Amino acid sequence: MSDDAPVDIPDLPPEDTEKRKPRLRKLRFLLLLIPLGALAIVSTIFGMMMAVASDLPDLENRQEYKHAQNSLLTDVHGRPLGVLANNQNRIIVPSADIAPLMKRAVVAVEDQRFYENSGVDLRGMARAFVEDVVKQRAAQGASTITQQFVKNALQAQEHRTVFQKLKEAALAYHLTRKWTKDKILT
Repeated sequence: MSDDAPVDIPDLPPEDTEKRKPRLRKLRFLLLLIPLGALAIVSTIFGMMMAVASDLPDLENRQEYKHAQNSLLTDVHGRPLGVLANNQNRIIVPSADIAPLMKRAVVAVEDQRFYENSGVDLRGMARAFVEDVVKQRAAQGASTITQQFVKNALQAQEHRTVFQKLKEAALAYHLTRKWTKDKILT
């Protein structure tokens, strides 16, 4: 054989070429479809939150505090220890008057990622969803301190619908952009 002689490379049989092209097209289609689908879902959720947020009340209205309910203190077994008195005995204090240890304790018990989340804790929601599915009942909650504040301010303690929870999540998300974490915690 000489260096100038062409090398014969056998062609693939026609049926192998035909099988590979549709597979490659399907793979490309899936690689395009999956990110577009994820983008559509995220955009839909964001759009719904924006639509709900346009109908949200102003939470700085101090009238909301007049409708606050008593708080029941319980032990680790759920037995009542005492009741915090009614509205006349509630005192709203400035943040500076709350002990830093008390603030850290509330965050540790209620929402460990309070300072990192944006009012809604997606990891907590996913964890609670999995736990609820595994136990086949509402076994865990996933609301942040901000969402709990919104729920209390809107007086939405009972009979909360999915739409109500979505509204609370949207308000919690917007509230973290408007208020400092310290103000929300206070």
